[in-house]
Amino acid sequence: MRVTGVLVKSLIEGKPALISEIKLEARKNEVIKKTELSVCFNGLEPGRTCCSGAMEEMYMKLSEGMFTDHLEKANYQLTQLIKNGIENFENDVLALIKNSEKNTMGHLSEIYRIPWSEHHKPVNKLFASLFDYVKQGQVEIPIIVNEFFDQLLPLVFRYAVNDPTVTNYKESLNDCLIKLRRHLHPQPFGTFSRKMAHELSTVLWAARSYLHALSVVSDTINATNHLDTEETCKKGITQMLFCSQCKGHVGVKPCKDFCQDVMHSCFSKQMEVSYEWDEIVRLLRQLTRYMVGPSGLESVLKNIDRVISDGIMNAMDKAPEFTPTILVTCKETGSAPENQKVSVQSPLVPNNKMLISDQEPVSSISLKDQATQLLLSLLNIHGVYRNITSSICVDFNVSQSPTHCWNGSHVAQYQQITSKYHSPNIRVSFVNDRNIMSLKDKLLHIQQNLISRTAEDDQMQNDAYVYQGSGASMNTYRDDEDFFAGSGSGSGYTPKNVHPDSSASDGFTIDSTPSTNQFAPKPNGNSSARKSEKSSVMVK
Repeated sequence: MRVTGVLVKSLIEGKPALISEIKLEARKNEVIKKTELSVCFNGLEPGRTCCSGAMEEMYMKLSEGMFTDHLEKANYQLTQLIKNGIENFENDVLALIKNSEKNTMGHLSEIYRIPWSEHHKPVNKLFASLFDYVKQGQVEIPIIVNEFFDQLLPLVFRYAVNDPTVTNYKESLNDCLIKLRRHLHPQPFGTFSRKMAHELSTVLWAARSYLHALSVVSDTINATNHLDTEETCKKGITQMLFCSQCKGHVGVKPCKDFCQDVMHSCFSKQMEVSYEWDEIVRLLRQLTRYMVGPSGLESVLKNIDRVISDGIMNAMDKAPEFTPTILVTCKETGSAPENQKVSVQSPLVPNNKMLISDQEPVSSISLKDQATQLLLSLLNIHGVYRNITSSICVDFNVSQSPTHCWNGSHVAQYQQITSKYHSPNIRVSFVNDRNIMSLKDKLLHIQQNLISRTAEDDQMQNDAYVYQGSGASMNTYRDDEDFFAGSGSGSGYTPKNVHPDSSASDGFTIDSTPSTNQFAPKPNGNSSARKSEKSSVMVK
């Protein structure tokens, strides 16, 4: 028999005319047989019933279907919220990356006279890799940034530094410059390459983790749709909604607290992951601090072209110092005789109006607003499987009277017990469910990764580099530019303990508390090993 929504609603409201629609034999005021009814009769007291065993069985099936429908409806709303949030966030990040790529190409062509055909490939590879990383691709940000500046040096040297009237540049010089870039001193691009890698690594990791965490949460929600409804849940709903009719109390509404207890028992499995769920939401809130403000995702992505431009200007300024090394080291390529006079063209004077190009609007809503809206929605579903019980009880049209309501056995006050998960007539199974344990493990894993990485990032911020120096003796951090990837050997320079922009506000009023107040950095067993494996190659 197919049970319609109208029939279910009518049964909840206790309309006796619809009992016949179930096409089951209803009896009037017959003595209850202990063996026939298992839910609407406790067997401890004599009584009469209007229901048969077949009707009670049908009520059980109705109860299971009603619970499943409510669960799937609630889960669908949550997954749609998260799905839309993921899509909007990805689109905003892609738009920012595309806009920055366009501006970077414009600067290289218009300001530094590098042909589009020469710089298009390395620039496109850089920005495509950035978005691929956000989309969970196997990309190492420091590596792709290093490779980009390696490819950029020959272009800058040829078109912005070298004087073609004095030094004959040959194509064979390209490979030499690419290999030599990280060994030059002073560094052609100064500390701007490291600054760019560090900032991108920080904010894009946050964006990547943000999307991954949302995906895991969405998967967790979908997985709860496939959990079996406990027998105790079906009996509890039947007792709450239908047993009153078996005793002739047509139209009486269930007690509100009784409904709460029944729903808590029904969601006992889902509530097993509630703590891990809430922790993920809290950590997502912490991740938003990387996405807004002067050092946030939107700002960093918009300023990539400016950082690259600053690096090129540094190369033009320092060219007289590193060009002799290039000519001597790469002499076998035929770029210039060993005793040739070194000459570089006068540095280009960029047009400020060109540098501050009119950027096309990325979207009508900024990334900050998108993050704020999604965060507020996530905060609203904090404790979702605890809060959902109240909304379901509203749908069940429970009684607002604490005394004149159906308490499961009589029309009287419901004696709510202390524990929110127990009722005298409702038993909750605490047997470990494999699916639930798997969901908990998945949530716990990503939770630990977020906490660990955030703590590491805070420590890295405390050991931050000095990005800019003055004069000939730039204050630099001599590493192999793996940016804490842990490779290399030998000993290196220990950076000064400087925290850049430590006083800057992120402009995000929902939660601007630094994560160091939220997370205690955990000892890293590899930290000492990493410190002892600094590369002897000087790269900046």
